[in-house]
Amino acid sequence: MLLQSPCVLEGWSTDLFQHLRYEGLSVVCESLSSSPSVYSTAAKTTYGVERIGSHLSRSLWERALESIPSHTKDPGNDVNESIIMAFIQVHAFVKDPIDGLRRDFDRQRQTFLELWTDFKRQYSTRRPLNESTRQTIFAQLAQESSFLAIPKLTKLAYLHYSDHQQLPYAYASIKKLRRAEFSTPIRVLEIVRELFLMTMDQGFSSMAPITVTYRPGADRQGRRFKVVLDGNNRLVAISLLQFLSYQPLSTERGALQNFFQKLGYDEKWLAELDEVLNKLRQEKSLLQLVQDHSNALEYFRSVTRAPILIVQEDEFHTVYGCSSCLAFEAKRQSHGRPKGFYPLPLQ
Repeated sequence: MLLQSPCVLEGWSTDLFQHLRYEGLSVVCESLSSSPSVYSTAAKTTYGVERIGSHLSRSLWERALESIPSHTKDPGNDVNESIIMAFIQVHAFVKDPIDGLRRDFDRQRQTFLELWTDFKRQYSTRRPLNESTRQTIFAQLAQESSFLAIPKLTKLAYLHYSDHQQLPYAYASIKKLRRAEFSTPIRVLEIVRELFLMTMDQGFSSMAPITVTYRPGADRQGRRFKVVLDGNNRLVAISLLQFLSYQPLSTERGALQNFFQKLGYDEKWLAELDEVLNKLRQEKSLLQLVQDHSNALEYFRSVTRAPILIVQEDEFHTVYGCSSCLAFEAKRQSHGRPKGFYPLPLQ
């Protein structure tokens, strides 16, 4: 019925927003609860997407773009804030129909209006914009305000300019970073050696910031978690050196378990570090290097935070084909991997 209304932004009601806000998550939770509890890891599973959801999402976004310019004849006119709120909510829903609506839209609306005001001021003496250009501008404002509304961006440690990119760096507690995949033990030990030799040489370690995005939790409390998209091996390497700084002569699981309980790490960390430690026992030269230089190892005992690169990634979840009409064509990553980076010290 929304697509049949004369103006989808005016038809986007508060009731519809509240209904859609948790509908996608409910579909996923019901699917998980009805699925078998045991999966075969040997069989390949084919993923796909439905075309119905893709068509509806494109239609909704196109109608939203058609509607919003009609509320601003030229850059000198103000925009109804309720229309802006509906527009950015539609934008978020189209990008991520599962939990895209579970964010702080009041903050984003304020950012959107600030960007729009700044644009009007700079463009006020130029010729009027045609409808296509206005649509492009509002789409860009929706995208930029969505990213700039991330609260962590108010606590930047460094802003790195690399070619056309502006990369916002901050710091985050290591144990609070959520990870969607396991690390590669061999690569972890390579990074451990690099970090340790760097500490021996200069007294501290620096590293490329870990790429992190923010995702809402499965509950309805509004909490958002920092999820690692790129840099899991680096994160595990730091944790391993932390453990060795407390237990330099022990690589046993019992000592590892006590360490994680003391510092408040979750079970995934324990399982992952146990596997890496098994590999470390085979790397006698690296283990001996670490144990022979206690001064360098002591540095990692005080490390609690790692540098992160804050990105927005609303399309990194995977969906089963034919699971629900919410699935639409993959749009690839919003950010990819940056061309360059600026190493920041661990804290």
